Amino acid sequence: MTNQVAGSRRSASARPRLFGVARRTGQVLVTILLITLCWFLSLWAFVAEGSVAGDQQAFGGGWRMIIGFPLALGAGVLLIWRARWPFVVTLVAAIPPICFVSDSAATLVALGWLAAANPPRLRLVIGAVVSFAATSLALWYDAQRIADFAPMQWLFGASAAPDHAVVPLPAVLVIALLLTAIPLGIGLLIGARRAVDRGAVRQQELQTEVTRREERGRIAREMHDVLGHRLSLLNLQAGALEVSADPQQAPEMAKLIRGTTTDALSDLRQVIGVLRDEPPSRPDRSEPDRLAPNRPGLAELPQLIEQSRRAGAGINVTVLLDQPAAAAADLGTAVYRVVQESITNALRHAPGLPLDVTVRGGPGIGVTVEAANPIAASSAGPSPGAGRGLTGMAERVTALGGRISSGPTDQGRFVVAAWLPWQE
Repeated sequence: MTNQVAGSRRSASARPRLFGVARRTGQVLVTILLITLCWFLSLWAFVAEGSVAGDQQAFGGGWRMIIGFPLALGAGVLLIWRARWPFVVTLVAAIPPICFVSDSAATLVALGWLAAANPPRLRLVIGAVVSFAATSLALWYDAQRIADFAPMQWLFGASAAPDHAVVPLPAVLVIALLLTAIPLGIGLLIGARRAVDRGAVRQQELQTEVTRREERGRIAREMHDVLGHRLSLLNLQAGALEVSADPQQAPEMAKLIRGTTTDALSDLRQVIGVLRDEPPSRPDRSEPDRLAPNRPGLAELPQLIEQSRRAGAGINVTVLLDQPAAAAADLGTAVYRVVQESITNALRHAPGLPLDVTVRGGPGIGVTVEAANPIAASSAGPSPGAGRGLTGMAERVTALGGRISSGPTDQGRFVVAAWLPWQE
């Protein structure tokens, strides 16, 4: 079984590596293809320009053609860094067609990557204007060549020399605008899609983090409720053993203390076992609750009262529930925790004083929990963690759509009153 698990983990970790290798290989092949295309177009422009060098009717090239050709080849090589520095590559690749005689293919390719990178608006505008200018000049050069090597001549009806079509400047600008708009539009579309994908990933990460925090907060409440109650009982039992004058009661009290300690350690081990693993991401709550097997409900209320009474707590309980077995698990747990925390608070802040607990309700009318105890005449001050139990109760009750109030009354009693909805 262990070997199968290890094998599945290795297989799962190998998939991302294979995907990364395939992705990098694809990027290298695309780069090679783009550089090859730009070199071919640069060579075409060089040959076409050279073929009209001796023709008095053609647009002259000369030294500008000789310098522009190697610079155009270098601009194609710069496409290797088109994704890292798209703005710089776009500007540098526009130098050969603007200042010399060459094509503008590298500039248009870099413009597409610049738009996909979602740059600042000013950079995008500058890149688009420069690319348009470079493309306009490259097309204008092509329009002056003989028809044998000039696509612009083919477009306007001249198929071969000595035919020569007159290409108006507005037509050159319109075609240049279209050629510039194509990579610009594709790049903007890809950039927008990437931004949406990044936003979705970020949203998912935030949702996962929120779910983790909620899960850890829920586990922390469980730890506080369970261990706080156990330790309060333990403190009460130890105090009773300390002041007990009957030696025959000592073994029984020690047995109770041992049992309470064992239960507390068991609860602590369970919670720590859950915290050792990463809290599950359960935004839809479809995964099972790992604390659910030991979550108490309405059926465990008598056991809770009995344990507290054996520890020495004076509790008067009234339970009037209609169809308690039909209550949802979350509702039963919330009622149990409210009663448990009320007992814990009474043991901690009013030891030795009676506690009156009433639980009543049924389907359609909800469950009402009331716990009241006299306020102790003297107090040693707030204990560590004071107030967290009441906060946890409020969070648990409000999460189910209920309401809760707590505080002292004019009659000198501390009262906790909660109501939780119970669907029929």
